[in-house]
Amino acid sequence: MESAVMNLFATPLYRSQLGRAFSEAELEFMQSELDDPIRAIANHSSKNKNVLASEAMSGIRAVLQACLDDYLRRSIIRRTM
Repeated sequence: MESAVMNLFATPLYRSQLGRAFSEAELEFMQSELDDPIRAIANHSSKNKNVLASEAMSGIRAVLQACLDDYLRRSIIRRTM
């Protein structure tokens, strides 16, 4: 087995923009998720670890899925060249 350690986070692998402002429903949902946060090492997070399953986040989920699909498509094309 061959393995390698790569510094993935120093170099962006993929970057995209939402292309719009967050909707009022998205902002309200995100704020409500932080009403009772969990303390992390240097910040706080939501107890809900599946926020993208919420109906309020369906638009964000769709954009993220499209980005993942695009990244995978580009990765496959790059490997076949």
